[in-house]
Amino acid sequence: MRRPWSRWTIQGQIVAALAVGMILVLTAFAVTTSIGLRTFLQLRVESQLSATVNRTAASLKAVGGMTLGQGALGDFTAPNGRNVLVALDETGAVIAYTGIDAADAQRLAAEHDNLGTARPVPHLPHVIARNLDTRNLGLALTINTRTTPVAALVIGTDTRDDEATATQATWTNVIGAFIGILLLITIAVLVVGRGLRPLRRMASEAQAVATGEADRRLSADVADPAMRRLAETVNAAFDAQQHAEAHLRAFVADASHELRTPLTVTAGWIELYLQGGLEEPGPREEAMRRASRQLDRMRTLVDDLALLTRLDEHRPLEYAQVDLARLARETVEDARVIDPERHIVLLTPGPALVHGDEGRLYQVMRNLIGNALNHTPTASEVTVEIITGSDRAPHMVRVSDQGPGMPPEQVHRAFDRFWRGDASRSRQTGGSGLGLSIVRSIVEAHGGEVRLRSAPETGTVVDVSLPIS
Repeated sequence: MRRPWSRWTIQGQIVAALAVGMILVLTAFAVTTSIGLRTFLQLRVESQLSATVNRTAASLKAVGGMTLGQGALGDFTAPNGRNVLVALDETGAVIAYTGIDAADAQRLAAEHDNLGTARPVPHLPHVIARNLDTRNLGLALTINTRTTPVAALVIGTDTRDDEATATQATWTNVIGAFIGILLLITIAVLVVGRGLRPLRRMASEAQAVATGEADRRLSADVADPAMRRLAETVNAAFDAQQHAEAHLRAFVADASHELRTPLTVTAGWIELYLQGGLEEPGPREEAMRRASRQLDRMRTLVDDLALLTRLDEHRPLEYAQVDLARLARETVEDARVIDPERHIVLLTPGPALVHGDEGRLYQVMRNLIGNALNHTPTASEVTVEIITGSDRAPHMVRVSDQGPGMPPEQVHRAFDRFWRGDASRSRQTGGSGLGLSIVRSIVEAHGGEVRLRSAPETGTVVDVSLPIS
């Protein structure tokens, strides 16, 4: 099942990921800043309260106590508009208060024993207070001509202004973060869109190639090395595809051409027979022989094509230990029987064991020696040499001739399928043009390598290297 976001464009996914990331970062920043500011303001108030309490206690000790009127209570701690003060007698009853209402003063009186340090007051979240024990400091209040000793003095600060400041700062952060997110998303859309512009152009060019403009290629003129490499890689793939298609068309045309001649000849003899032109036994038998030869040619061609197909598909071979020297001797002996007038030199210093398919390796020997015999004059000498390898060097089969050779522009095409170098390599003398192609495919299937060297009037040398068994 496809995820919903997978239906988005690349630009949409990138921008969405950036947006989510920025929202998380800015939200975390805003929350952290708000909590930090509130904590800082609270710690500052608590520190100021502790300093005020200590300063008040020291002043009372220094003057040996004092008696204050009720009207002077608000000035006792250098009021700043946020101070809270509650005076208690020995029984814990409220004597006087300022900066707070009666109900809150009672709540402070009830909690004064728990306010040994500056801290928020329970049930009064906007007040931070600390208790000062004044029983030994000589503090008294005169109210309506009556003087009452003060046993405890609760000094506090109303923090609503600080809370308002923190709230305002929080909203400022939220609004700033929202504006920043919008701005960054806009920039991301523009930057990502600009960055993806070469990809859109490449997609358009690739679409043009897919719709029939086979010679068109992706523009690699981009600043980004990764996109330039992508364009070059896709262009290389298009080139390889075009080359493969051209090779396939040429292969089909060559195969059709090779099959057409024997089919035409065979069909001609059959048609002549059906029309009554071969009533005599002698001509009829000759016609059947010729038709049979043409059918043998087609069967050989089809077998060669089937072998190449199996090798191209990397189908497993029948591996066993094979002596290349023995195969070379047997192949040369067969060639001498077929062409007794040809001088064939065989050089085999000793066994050369490889791990391979004996039937296929025999076919390699036969094709190489057959090519040398078919494409050189009768007086030309052919040499077959087995060069034994070592721990680091493979065994080598070398077939050389002293024939007319090939020009350089033909050497690199010698292993192409259905290719013939010149008129002398006709269907009558040169076969179907698949011999060296089969050699290369079989050798490469064995992990080996084929090299061909040739030049006009100097002959041709084919080296086959095969790993040691």
